[in-house]
Amino acid sequence: MYSSMTLAVKISIASDTLSLLKRIHQHLAGQGITAYLAGGMVRDLLLGRDVEDIDLAVAHDALEAAAEIADELGGKYIPLDEENRVGRVVLTIADRKWELDFSTIEADIERDLARRDFTIDAMAIGLEELISHPQSPALIDPFHGQDDLSRGVIRVVNESAFAEDPVRLLRAVRLAAELAFK
Repeated sequence: MYSSMTLAVKISIASDTLSLLKRIHQHLAGQGITAYLAGGMVRDLLLGRDVEDIDLAVAHDALEAAAEIADELGGKYIPLDEENRVGRVVLTIADRKWELDFSTIEADIERDLARRDFTIDAMAIGLEELISHPQSPALIDPFHGQDDLSRGVIRVVNESAFAEDPVRLLRAVRLAAELAFK
């Protein structure tokens, strides 16, 4: 179905970001919940950019996981999309504001990534993997998003992406301008 591609990548992650991710991992792992960093966060780590938002795909009800993390870390829980099970946690730690977006993985991480709009946002890193290997975690990249990042190209995961959601075209233009991509 998907050509699952996993390879170790070199990244640099700020100590405060890693510290927060360790706290999140500790709580989720304690509940038996598998989690992945996904989307824009992975893209930004690979580009060496500061991470502003944390995107987590969880093999659990994301609304429940987000509410628990908000309680655990003293943040505010916001359900973003109850139908698709997407929630947000907003919190401040040491004068830094964080937005943690939680989405529910329906089947497996590869299928979750296949639902994303662009290849550069269709990559993931297992949270446990990142905690174990913070400088060289394994990247899950079934749509060759890392290649597109290195070439400066924005490419859709699925050819019908714009027909399914025309707003993606605006997002493509915004991303191209933000990243100076084609």
